[in-house]
Amino acid sequence: MNRDKLIFLKRKMEENNYALLAALDDFAEDRGRYDGLLDFDQIEQINAVRVTKKEVIDMADLMDKWTGIMLDHDELI
Repeated sequence: MNRDKLIFLKRKMEENNYALLAALDDFAEDRGRYDGLLDFDQIEQINAVRVTKKEVIDMADLMDKWTGIMLDHDELI
């Protein structure tokens, strides 16, 4: 049973790791776009900041899930 749970946790970690890497790629891309927005007016800059904040929160949520998986794994050991 522990072996099955370890396999399940490994898959969950891989899924969350993939999602985290995708979120980091999106963040880097949007950060590059944001740098190009510096010439636009203030409203567009505020909208860009909102998008960036949302992505940071999404990444924090993914890290929280990943931490939960790691803690579950530690309980098995």
